[in-house]
Amino acid sequence: FANGVEWFATEKINVHNASALNWGAAENQVDHIARLTAILKTHPAFTARAVQRFIMTADGNFVGLLRHTG
Repeated sequence: FANGVEWFATEKINVHNASALNWGAAENQVDHIARLTAILKTHPAFTARAVQRFIMTADGNFVGLLRHTG
């Protein structure tokens, strides 16, 4: 995650040379990020009281995590 505005950029992100990013583009993820932020702030499964445990049902290159309110 370089700068937070690299979605839909038309060129490879070069953090050290600060290449142009997709600032102000009509197509962006601002609404999606706002929605995700609202969910993380308000949903009980993302509070300090939430219970988390890994779910492993098979071998593979993946991980499952169960989060619930207890």
